[in-house]
Amino acid sequence: MESIEDMVSNHESALRSFAMNLTNSEALTEDLMQDTWLKSLSYSFLLLTMPKTKQRSWLFSVLKNRFYDICRRNKRERIKLEEKEFYSPQEIREIINWEPYLSFLKDKEREIITLRFWKGLNSKEIGNQLDMSDNTVRWHMSNGLKTLRNSYEKKWR
Repeated sequence: MESIEDMVSNHESALRSFAMNLTNSEALTEDLMQDTWLKSLSYSFLLLTMPKTKQRSWLFSVLKNRFYDICRRNKRERIKLEEKEFYSPQEIREIINWEPYLSFLKDKEREIITLRFWKGLNSKEIGNQLDMSDNTVRWHMSNGLKTLRNSYEKKWR
């Protein structure tokens, strides 16, 4: 009879590839993998008696269903966001989980957007802190916001 470690080593790579294809996000892929393996521990008594092909099918189904749960939750958050005409930056940060989207940004863009929208600094203050002109800060911020918008829209199309 195979062990949990054997099952993980047999299916880890295929599950990770599947999750990455679904999400295009390393952070979300890691979350899905963790959720899948945690659930598999709860059902290990059943999984370890199954043939490898059935194990793989079960694991893929768990991962896919967890991904759909996350998408539904994000869709509800998006609808909730659209119901109100104006949101403060603090409310937006609380409603939307930005971590998966911030992972698409270059380091400099992520730092500038974090300083602007999480710390509340203006472009001149950010420029002073990062030793760059405020025009350069605004350019990086514009590029970063475009990337965020595209990654967010891509996920919901």
